[in-house]
Amino acid sequence: MRIALWNKMLLMGLLSMLLMACSQPGQTAVDSVVTPPPVAMATVTITPLLEPSPTTAVMAPATVMATVAPATLVPTAIPDADENLYKGIPHGLTAEGAPTLGFTSAPVTLIDYSDFLCAACQRHALAIEPDIIETYVRSGRVQLVFRPVLNHGVRSLRSAEAAACAAAQNQFWPMHQLLFEQQAELLSIPEEDLLKLMMVYAAALELDQNAFGMCMVDGAALARVQAFDAEQRGRGINVQPVFEINDQRLIGFQSFEVFQRVIEAVQ
Repeated sequence: MRIALWNKMLLMGLLSMLLMACSQPGQTAVDSVVTPPPVAMATVTITPLLEPSPTTAVMAPATVMATVAPATLVPTAIPDADENLYKGIPHGLTAEGAPTLGFTSAPVTLIDYSDFLCAACQRHALAIEPDIIETYVRSGRVQLVFRPVLNHGVRSLRSAEAAACAAAQNQFWPMHQLLFEQQAELLSIPEEDLLKLMMVYAAALELDQNAFGMCMVDGAALARVQAFDAEQRGRGINVQPVFEINDQRLIGFQSFEVFQRVIEAVQ
């Protein structure tokens, strides 16, 4: 009797559940298909099909411009005398892309292998090179060629890259002068601020900021200065400064008189 009653109650319960389901047609089907939240839909829509290229991962020029170093990084203004030092002298690039100063017809080629972080190189650039330019380059006797030596890590890379980017706007030599003048700042600033500082220097020289910023992040200038460094190391040039005057090589800082003696001996 109890079993029959239990069966009856179970049957009635099942019947009741069936009637409730029938009274709300389609409700169970609707609940089983949940509409994706808007965020999930947006994520699916914008997911890229390809991984971004290495270039796109680098800080874009616009971002560089927006985060230019604070006023404390603004360098000393470039004296008029430094600007006049190069005024009226032809400048350009060799076939390999190395910056030149002077006439291509000059009988003497003086190649300067230097690092912008090197104290002896700074002394040459600021104390000896101006006399060479005024005495021999301006007169058409000597053409200068500059090739970077990269012996001071990231600081060498960033400064040489900035000089190469300035060369793309025909302003290598003013940038070369400024980098040597500001060597103490280059040595003291945190490495993570070097890119910002290079943007400040570009602004001081009135370079096209967008073009300079793009050059500093696209990797081409960096690859070029690294290629110079690798090639000349293969020829035994791994210190700085080194000077090649036609077929003669001078190692280390030299007085103006030494350059004068070697240049005058060239027939």
